[in-house]
Amino acid sequence: MRCATACSNHLDVGGDEDDATRRDVGDETPVKAFACAWLDERSALVSTKCNRLFRMDFRRRGGDQVDWREIELGRISEEDSARLADARARARAHAGDMRREIVEYIRHPQRGWNAGGLASVLAYEESDDEENADRLAPPIPYDGAHGGAHAIAQTKDRLRLCVSGGPQHDIVGFERRGECDDIVPTYALRGHEDVVFGIDFINRDTLASASRDCSLKVFRLPRETSDEYIIHRRPVVTITFDGFWGEPQSEKLRGVKLVYNSPSPQLAAITSSGMVHQFDAATLHAVGEGYKLQGFAETTCMATDGRIVAVGSRTHIGFVDFRMRGVIDSIAATSGANEASRTTRSLSFRESILTIGGGRGNVEFFDTRKREYLKRPDGRERTLSHPQLSDDEPAPAILSHEWDPTGTRLLVAGGPLLESVPGFYVGLWR
Repeated sequence: MRCATACSNHLDVGGDEDDATRRDVGDETPVKAFACAWLDERSALVSTKCNRLFRMDFRRRGGDQVDWREIELGRISEEDSARLADARARARAHAGDMRREIVEYIRHPQRGWNAGGLASVLAYEESDDEENADRLAPPIPYDGAHGGAHAIAQTKDRLRLCVSGGPQHDIVGFERRGECDDIVPTYALRGHEDVVFGIDFINRDTLASASRDCSLKVFRLPRETSDEYIIHRRPVVTITFDGFWGEPQSEKLRGVKLVYNSPSPQLAAITSSGMVHQFDAATLHAVGEGYKLQGFAETTCMATDGRIVAVGSRTHIGFVDFRMRGVIDSIAATSGANEASRTTRSLSFRESILTIGGGRGNVEFFDTRKREYLKRPDGRERTLSHPQLSDDEPAPAILSHEWDPTGTRLLVAGGPLLESVPGFYVGLWR
């Protein structure tokens, strides 16, 4: 397989080193690609830690060329916008008197402020530069400091699309419009109080979400959309995992998936400690007391083929079969050269093959029928690894990946594993 890669604020396009070209992805460098998803055979989405959403359009003429466009990831309401604009004007005139009010906004980020607003006000206090007043005044914030856009979900027909990471931890719904197939935000699902790590559709009109606020929520989506941006504030079901069935207090949810190939559809939700909980997707009633994956450290990701639920962590990958009501296998992460490469950061199924994204740009393949990693003729594990980008760019973790609708191209996304190291990486294997 050949690969095109992106790092920092550029995209390297081309299967071979000699024909690789650079494509700018924006004036401001994105920070870590958290999720990716194919819209169709020619287009894909990538969401980032800095709460940005990009569309990639691939053009095959003259080699694999890529056009990048940033898409608006949600909107604040007109009421909030007017209130914050008024606060901005008052801050310019009375910056000193605004300290107490802005500190209160920071304590309650759902009201719209973040730490950047306070820093901007203090900067304005120290400056008499009228020319740069708008730059120094508090901006209408985008909640970029609250964890990032971790998840993208689509219906099977790819006609409905939702992305986490909008303002105030919104889940933003999109629709395609016009002959250019533009994607625009049309509604927001609001109710979580912290980062939303996972989302999945139960059916066309119902979405499940899992969050760091220790809750699983289910939202009804609007049946029809309009030109007006609508905010839905009330989930129809909320399940709290604070002490849920023996879980530790404040247990975080790391993901949720619909297990559709069962006698009746089920929801699987995973927690950071390695518990897999099962719910009837129609009634949202819990089935059993969950399945504990032993020896798991830092549960990070999950995937399903419709029957089996695979759960990845820093050390192991576990498999749960809801039809058999139990854990059917647990395997050590790949035997990579070092601990970082053995870390499991993303999972996806392609029929019976589980694709595994690692911590150093490596991708492994596990055959769930034979219960073994795919191997080369010489006996070594079959592995994809990104080409060396430069001496100054660390190897990226594969935080998300997805096969295209034809099953012939693998889109991978991520960035440096260490939180303190900036970077942005997208690769296309074909």
